[in-house]
Amino acid sequence: MTSHFNFIVIGAGVVGLSTAFQIKKQYPNSKITIVYEQSQLETTSYGSGGFWEPYNVFGTPTDKVNEWGLYSFQHFKECEKLNVPGIRSVQAYNLFHPNAPQEEETVPFWSHIVGNFHEMTPIEQQDLLQNHLGNNIQLAASGNVAYESIIADQSEYLPWLTNQLKAMGKIHFLPLNKKLVNLKDISLHIKNIQHVDMICNCTGFGSYYLKDIKDTTLIPVRGQVVRIKKTKKVTDPDIAYTYETKTGLTYILPNHNTIVLGGTAEKNETNLIVNVDVSNKILRNAVNFLPELKDYEVVNSWVGRRPTRSPLRMEIEEGFGGDMLFPPLLHLCKKCYIYNYIESFLYYFH
Repeated sequence: MTSHFNFIVIGAGVVGLSTAFQIKKQYPNSKITIVYEQSQLETTSYGSGGFWEPYNVFGTPTDKVNEWGLYSFQHFKECEKLNVPGIRSVQAYNLFHPNAPQEEETVPFWSHIVGNFHEMTPIEQQDLLQNHLGNNIQLAASGNVAYESIIADQSEYLPWLTNQLKAMGKIHFLPLNKKLVNLKDISLHIKNIQHVDMICNCTGFGSYYLKDIKDTTLIPVRGQVVRIKKTKKVTDPDIAYTYETKTGLTYILPNHNTIVLGGTAEKNETNLIVNVDVSNKILRNAVNFLPELKDYEVVNSWVGRRPTRSPLRMEIEEGFGGDMLFPPLLHLCKKCYIYNYIESFLYYFH
């Protein structure tokens, strides 16, 4: 393809980098500038558990969620075949305490995307209870499901994706030396800017603060996790657990060198300081659920802010008072990897 488009992608989390990657694949002669305020180590994406499962998608048509989700899932399955760092298939269990709230539909709309999805049999549940789970763990009589999903460890995947982009050519990474106040002010940060065919806003919760976007429907959902070192003595490296109770959610997600334990989901909380009491509670819940974690070695605790909205937002807007042109290249958006956050779009980044 010979089209020489000029793109600007704002944000260098998993959404921004994936958007740039997909654009470059479809328009190899295009020029892309990736503008970002934070390093990869500071993005919400980097701190996530990286477990694929549609999450925080309320109000969004399920056919769209499945279209995006299937594309993402297939992308990561292909990455696994190519031995891309941080990508691996996992056996997953979504479990419920007898008193935990459950959706009326026990079979989720995305179940056909993952592998071997099924409601667990009494024998399977008994095996987990007797041979793996803690003595105090109880499981609901129905609704517990097993399937095969994907883990994408962002500490491994994001650097790989960055290197792929750099190798493609005509892609420039531009760190900002001050906070971006208005999206249209991007021209103040890029020298010799003359024409832009499209700006892709991948700022996540940043869209709430950008004055000319001001997406006040975005809600911050604070999440805290604890990472422990993965050792031969600590859990099966290919099993991911989520366990819902009446009072909260415990999850155990195996990454590359660590296991991500969680977690919390506090709406309208923006504080990004790690709460030691919450970390201790996460550790207690994880060990209570899976006793083999008892000899854990903490690597770090991390707090992030999930940008959440209902419905998810992916749309074309034309110009800021005619200053810039955003052609309706909707086909570009349809194949971007959309994640939990727009770690809110599809990826289950607890």
